[in-house]
Amino acid sequence: MAAYEPFTLVEESAPTRLFDTFQDLTSAKTADHDIQFLAALRKAFPDHVVTAVPTANCNILAFAEAGNAAVELDLETDSYASWRGWIPSLRAGQTGALGETVFFVKHNLHWKSEDFVVYTIRDIQYILKKCAPGETSFSHSASTDALIAATGTWQYADQNVVWVFDTNAWTRNKELSRQVQKADWKNVILDENVKKTLTELSTKFFDSRDVYAELGVPWKRGIIFHGPAGNGKTISIKALMHTLLSRDEPVPTLYVKAAPQTWCIRMVFQFARRMAPCLLVFEDM
Repeated sequence: MAAYEPFTLVEESAPTRLFDTFQDLTSAKTADHDIQFLAALRKAFPDHVVTAVPTANCNILAFAEAGNAAVELDLETDSYASWRGWIPSLRAGQTGALGETVFFVKHNLHWKSEDFVVYTIRDIQYILKKCAPGETSFSHSASTDALIAATGTWQYADQNVVWVFDTNAWTRNKELSRQVQKADWKNVILDENVKKTLTELSTKFFDSRDVYAELGVPWKRGIIFHGPAGNGKTISIKALMHTLLSRDEPVPTLYVKAAPQTWCIRMVFQFARRMAPCLLVFEDM
């Protein structure tokens, strides 16, 4: 360009894509990716409040897809990453089905006349909401908080569930709850005295909190169900769960299927203390 030209060339910059950051971090680096995703989103959306919400705690997309909000997949402004696989049937005579695990996806969500952007990256949702008056990118968003509260109220409204810990998180299991509701001691093939002892032992324990307190003894009791596969351990536990739920003051059950890491045990007992009094079941310990 000539020296006397009064203008300089303005080049249009390419739009910021969070997927580029996702690809960069997961291809080589290892650190706290959550912090870096937050920083990348705040940089890309400086006029938005970015709120990180664990999916297991408060599933925003499930809330929307249940008809509570309008949600639209956005493949135009960012990318998408998932695994595709085959889920085999666990029953004879039935075929399996295709399955998918999504690691990175962007949605536009509309709820109560307000618009949100929701990035789901592995098991964390990043909810973006344009700053309202008095809000900054580092503050909370009143609109996002209202959305989280509505989702949480909807997600936890049904109490007919069993909390299950599997690998690294607690989830609410409706199917296990249905099985427990159907469980009955009359369907358990055990000596009648054994069934009576199990029922009375557990019932008496939960009725004796004051006695333990008077004696200064920790209020806890353990029972080990042992024996070869098929001897009635699982159905006995479900019948016991049903018995405790049928009390005047129901006792919930927390079911641990897998806790492979040492820190998982801490998560299990932290939650158990919040839910106490409860029955804590460890499967195949």
